[in-house]
Amino acid sequence: MKARSVVLLAAFLAVAAAHAQEIPLVNLGFEQASEADATMPAGWTRWQAGPQQIYLDGGAYEGERCAAVATNPPGKGRVVLRQSFAQYEPTQAYEVVFTGRTNGLTGGRLQVINRSAIERHEGRGAIYPGEMVTFADTDWRQIATSFTAPKQGARAAGDELYLELSHVDSTAQGAIVWFDDFSIRPLEEKHTQLAELTRESEQALFGAMVHARYDVGSRAEMLGWSADDAQAAGAMAAEQADRVRAEAAAVLAEIEREHDAWDARRAAVFERNLPLTRMTDEEIATRRADLAQTAAEGVEALAAVAAELGGRLAAEEQRAREIAGEFTIAPTLSAAVRPDKLRDRFHRIISWHGFMSDVDYVRRAMLSLDTTLVQAYLSREENRPLRREFLETNEPRTLATVCAVRLEGWPDLSAAQMTIAAQVEELGKLPGYVGVEVDEPSISDEMVATPEALAQFREFVRGRYDAEELRALGVDALLDAWAPPTEVATDTDRVLWMELQQFKGRMLADKLADLQSYLRSLDERLVLLPVVQQFVPSAPQRASWTATGPVLDWIAMDPYNGGSPAEAFEMDLLRSTAAGPTLLVVGTCYDPTPGRFAKDMCISLGHADGLWDWCWVYMAKFRAPDYLRDWEQGYRGLWKPGMWEAAQDVFGRMSAAEPYLTRTESGARVSVVYSERSGILASREGFPCFAAGMGAYAALQQSHVPQEAVFAESLARARGAESLAQRDVLLLADARGLTDDEVATIRQWVRGGGTLIATGATSLLDAWGREREDYALADVFGVRHTGVRDAVESITPGDGLRAIAGDLPESIAVWREAADLVEPTTAEVLATLPAAEAGGEPAVTRNSFGAGQCFLLTPRGLTLSFDGTKGAKGIEKYWWPGVLQVIAGLTRSGLAESRIEVSDCPPDVELVVRRQGERLIAHLLNFSDEGPVQGVQLHVRGERPARVFYADRPEVALELRAEDGGVVAEVEPFEHHAMVVVE
Repeated sequence: MKARSVVLLAAFLAVAAAHAQEIPLVNLGFEQASEADATMPAGWTRWQAGPQQIYLDGGAYEGERCAAVATNPPGKGRVVLRQSFAQYEPTQAYEVVFTGRTNGLTGGRLQVINRSAIERHEGRGAIYPGEMVTFADTDWRQIATSFTAPKQGARAAGDELYLELSHVDSTAQGAIVWFDDFSIRPLEEKHTQLAELTRESEQALFGAMVHARYDVGSRAEMLGWSADDAQAAGAMAAEQADRVRAEAAAVLAEIEREHDAWDARRAAVFERNLPLTRMTDEEIATRRADLAQTAAEGVEALAAVAAELGGRLAAEEQRAREIAGEFTIAPTLSAAVRPDKLRDRFHRIISWHGFMSDVDYVRRAMLSLDTTLVQAYLSREENRPLRREFLETNEPRTLATVCAVRLEGWPDLSAAQMTIAAQVEELGKLPGYVGVEVDEPSISDEMVATPEALAQFREFVRGRYDAEELRALGVDALLDAWAPPTEVATDTDRVLWMELQQFKGRMLADKLADLQSYLRSLDERLVLLPVVQQFVPSAPQRASWTATGPVLDWIAMDPYNGGSPAEAFEMDLLRSTAAGPTLLVVGTCYDPTPGRFAKDMCISLGHADGLWDWCWVYMAKFRAPDYLRDWEQGYRGLWKPGMWEAAQDVFGRMSAAEPYLTRTESGARVSVVYSERSGILASREGFPCFAAGMGAYAALQQSHVPQEAVFAESLARARGAESLAQRDVLLLADARGLTDDEVATIRQWVRGGGTLIATGATSLLDAWGREREDYALADVFGVRHTGVRDAVESITPGDGLRAIAGDLPESIAVWREAADLVEPTTAEVLATLPAAEAGGEPAVTRNSFGAGQCFLLTPRGLTLSFDGTKGAKGIEKYWWPGVLQVIAGLTRSGLAESRIEVSDCPPDVELVVRRQGERLIAHLLNFSDEGPVQGVQLHVRGERPARVFYADRPEVALELRAEDGGVVAEVEPFEHHAMVVVE
């Protein structure tokens, strides 16, 4: 046999051997159609799709056909094309290679999913054994991703995995993604070695880029700031300072150009998602050489540029010192932070973990943002010298600083108190030290399952009820022997389980109040800054906001949400129960773009009393080189160019508008009432109570009805009563478990002239989750509860509802859930359940009660009747036809004329109205990524205001035009937020 033939045969056998190890899926090129459906790829299955959404198409990458996946119409859910497989080698790493393209309306995505792990209710790591890969190319591109097969099972009897093909945004109308040419092959040692070399080489180049940019950039900025100081102190003439600043800017521009050039080369050479298993040995060898050479050249070049630019900076620094000589900087304090001063500022707080350890640069950069307070996460032993250095050198410009304390031993306070005492002893006299931060304490069932805690729980229950009340509740004889059950099945368990959750809330509040009191006992000027845990959507009993808010000087909360309308809802709730100021914690790393970061921060302007950015390392102008030591490449995307500029813009506008941000109250006439108690019950039952409340809130946001969200638990308190007196409408979405006091407060308010809108099973459960024989608010509703109908899909509006809500479809689709069946006593019927489903029973009723009225909507989860998101995370934008009109129409029917309204305003923009004495402040928050917003008309009804102006630029007044009933002005275009003062 000739040598060439031997080589070809060897190559063929090698390829054949590799292919023999492939996972044997079928129709990976989509050339075969299903025998049952000629539009469907054989071997694949559709989910939530028909032939219009998933079909075989021409224009393939290879062969004649490919798979096309189009999005569903609103209301029909996400479209998925999948193929299952169970034949793989356990723990083997595999690579999925395919080609994909889109029509540009949204990206495509591929994910490997372990169906068996889902059925076993395992965690995310088991369900998703590999990374999701996305693409947005409009031309065919070859893409690869990898996964590691699970440990369980053998080749023929393992867990069932499947490939899932879908869209990045399932609500993007008209979007199509095409897939073709799949393979799933094992990664061999040569592939893993190449992947490791890629990672190491790219890490070396990336590290050199980051270090050079940070070292030169931060030094250039400090040089510019020194010129500012010298000029302000009269030690340097304006033209001399301009010369220094110009040289600093030139050096900064040069390192930026060098960084960007190497970043472009890095992106080209170290391209991700390359198909390793389709490379030949020659291609692998060539790539190895390219990777090593690129990294070596980059590291050397960047070091040389940094040295040259560093020399230029050193010369300019010396020249500036010779010109300015010695001069004095006037002492300043960023904010007076004491318990009695917290409401005087709209605080702008930044967390610092010690990354970027040049304390002079960090402090000066934060001061340039007009930061009022630094929260230092420097409690670990190795970070304490840095913490002390920051505070010891914290003059003459002094940043107020609170230092974190780790709650070791929580909920036992002894260790925390010792740590606090030691911190105050060490730092209490240093410049700017103002207190202690505690991070997200919570109370789990496990924490109160000890004999000691259960004994306290029994004492807690006996303190709330006398012997006769305990007998009436049916728990007197069982209290001493009761322990938390695995399932809450009996009424006795329901009562005691709910009492246990109330005990946990009280326990958390008492512990935090005790820490606050302890800190004040050491120094009455110090503040405790607590971050309450974000469990409201899932398990509010773990960190009760209604219990903790009233006992603390101020309180913060991190929604972990990335700038969604849900953050506004949650911050309103926290504000409704808090005794002091509330702070929105923005998780900077969760915001995918600088624009989203800006929107996230702007939510605090209308819905909180201050802002807390967590944390500095993600929002600094330069990426922190220290941060590269312990984090892999996957975390790099948490810092993004442009975040610093976004913070500069928003912090600057907050500082300018601060007189109109402090000591305000809601100017809304509508409250969405959310029951924390119902949320606790829902955590046991599985009903999406929080989402229902959020849906009602989102409906009014998009209808531009100014509102606030309040806890039902706050209504009976003094502050809640004051709030109620200012409201025309209350909206209770599926508030099932109301207390007798809450029911009485709502009843009295409606009788006095208010409009109540209630949905689902509101008031059908008592305070412990036991079913009542009838609604507690039955007289207010004007109906009697008679039963429940399952799986209601729509309601049929009558003339009465159309008269209120306007043009409605013949049938209104609603979230597929049960509906309560009712018999009117004094109420009139405005809409019915379809006769084919439920005999035409009432779906919407209206009842007059005293001087007020009540609307009851019987479908449970009515406010969940929307689809997905668009433009921004968490915007419930695609409401099913008619639902939004009903919610908004009923609400407006109970409103007196609003002082401030908007028109020509997109649904993604929320109108928030705050009151400051006789002054009104209108906030326009744009949650969409599609901007800027233009042409919004602001209407001021009633008496002509003395002046209407922008809060961050009081010198800029809006031009007012007279119209019937008031005046109107056009708001200038805005990207994220506009704030208008009416006085």
